[in-house]
Amino acid sequence: MSMPDRGAAERDTHPSRRPADAGAQTQRVHREVEIGASAIRPDPVASVLAMVAAAPLAIAITNGRDFDLVYANSECRLLLGAGSDVASGQPFAEVFPSIHAKRCLTLLRRVYETGRAMRDVRMLLDARHGGAWGGGTADALRRTRLWRLSAWPLVKNDPHAVGRQLVLCVQDSTALEQRFQESRVLVDGMRDLNERLLLTALREKEHTERARAVSESMSTFLATMSHELRTPLTAILGYQAILSEGLSGPVTATQARQLDRIRTSAEHLLAVINGILGFARLEAGRESLRRSQVDATRLLDETRVLVLPMARGKGLPVRLELPDPEFVMDTDRDKVRQILVNLAANAVKFTARGEVSLGARLVDAGFAEFVVRDTGIGIDQEYLGRIFDPFWRAEDIHGGGAGGTGLGLSVSQRLAHLLGGELMVRSTKGKGSEFTLRLPLRAPEVRRV
Repeated sequence: MSMPDRGAAERDTHPSRRPADAGAQTQRVHREVEIGASAIRPDPVASVLAMVAAAPLAIAITNGRDFDLVYANSECRLLLGAGSDVASGQPFAEVFPSIHAKRCLTLLRRVYETGRAMRDVRMLLDARHGGAWGGGTADALRRTRLWRLSAWPLVKNDPHAVGRQLVLCVQDSTALEQRFQESRVLVDGMRDLNERLLLTALREKEHTERARAVSESMSTFLATMSHELRTPLTAILGYQAILSEGLSGPVTATQARQLDRIRTSAEHLLAVINGILGFARLEAGRESLRRSQVDATRLLDETRVLVLPMARGKGLPVRLELPDPEFVMDTDRDKVRQILVNLAANAVKFTARGEVSLGARLVDAGFAEFVVRDTGIGIDQEYLGRIFDPFWRAEDIHGGGAGGTGLGLSVSQRLAHLLGGELMVRSTKGKGSEFTLRLPLRAPEVRRV
């Protein structure tokens, strides 16, 4: 067993040496800790240099107290016009001597004084790339650029930091701003175009409403006048019939011929008035359907009976092509017959030689077709698109005194639409025409033209 060191014990217990030795030992420990800490404490600037060097933005780090340059990446040197021999510790104003760099320095001073970051400060600057700020090929480049500047303290409340490092970030936003301005111009243009289109639409709507009001007024006028004319005309036909039958006394042959001319003229005028009245009702949307069971064969025969006197006067046969099998439709008899009579009367009117034929057939999908053919003068192809226009007359093209208002085909087409169908035509000039009325076997409940 070893003996204790009496000298060491005496040194440790000697009252004059204990405080001094303890303080020195404590100081030595503190120094060792500080040295070790400084060896492992990361430099706040060096820790971000690698990231800053690779950044696509222009970034510079300065000593906040003297604004000496700590680091500037290549984008910053290029954008602010510094040379390649930039050394750390140089004053910022010497490294970047341009007036624009001075404006950046002003921003740095403000951040240093306030301790607050400033972001996205916009500056319209004269950008000259490529090193020096005077002359050279850089003058040929575009001068005016839009920069966005940001600056902020890198280190805050760090007692080991010398001063306060500041970070300056400069971004060239010219291209982005140009795209924004172009987009704004495009948006403004589209807004202006939209306003013009809206104004045009409002004007067209106003014109349409006026035209509709005029059309309705005209239709009302025509309907009223047609009614006022038809009433006395019906009386004229009645008195003509009384005189022709000799109820008021004997009638000579000459008087009978004159009375027959009165009847013919009155019937023609009545047909014109009825056509105008029907057109006016269709224009005003006042036509309605009265559906009933309609036998197609009987309808064809009724049509033939009505146009046969006119055909015999021209020596034309009117041939029937009866449907096989026969069929019945649920539709408006009077309106279908009106269409067929209009078509058959036109066929007789414009046929000098040959014949007129009336036919009907069933087709697929619940439809039937009525066909009226003639061997007349036909219609030029250039006029086929106009024959259904109101007041368009074939007589104006081919000449002749057949007469008429030009409303027959227009009224017929509108009635076909009212019945849920359509009216089609094929024609060859000099060979004749074929009109096809295609109708559903069951007419719609309500249909406005």
